[in-house]
Amino acid sequence: MPLMSIIGCEAFAKEISQLLGKDSDIERLIVINEKRSDIVKELDELGTRYELLAPDMLPPGLKTKDEFSVIVDLQSLLLHGESSRIKKETYEKVKFYGNVSSGVLLLYDIQNDIFADVYSDFERSHFDIMTLKNGISKTSKRSGNLNVCIAGRSGKETPDPDLIEIYVNSYGRLKEKLVR
Repeated sequence: MPLMSIIGCEAFAKEISQLLGKDSDIERLIVINEKRSDIVKELDELGTRYELLAPDMLPPGLKTKDEFSVIVDLQSLLLHGESSRIKKETYEKVKFYGNVSSGVLLLYDIQNDIFADVYSDFERSHFDIMTLKNGISKTSKRSGNLNVCIAGRSGKETPDPDLIEIYVNSYGRLKEKLVR
């Protein structure tokens, strides 16, 4: 079974935890612990089982096991103030998790300039990559630049149902591609 890695922003810990907490197919959920406790708190409230690990402590052979596993690594909201830094750090994570995963779900929008080239930059990689663009359906209420909403977020807001829909769609499309 496949291993999916999710890279996103800690401001959306509630939305991401709801997404993962509802997926009964996940047999192993690994949260990368870099002192980010919001998603841990949210998963605890949902009663979702997970493991906390550092990236260098990931067990070998995760993507070859007979289980659907997910790694989630949320980045600091502070990164969004520096576009070159967020791109550099995110690309480093995509490369790292791409090497150990079957696919990477980048929970960012590519309509802005920061991640506009993500598909071409990773087209020769040996893993699937998807972004929030893949989750926007024709019926989505939110179809503009999704990154605009990050600037005004603290992570304490009520989960945005429109954004959850886009997350669910993006996640579902990558999962379907990996599990087939």
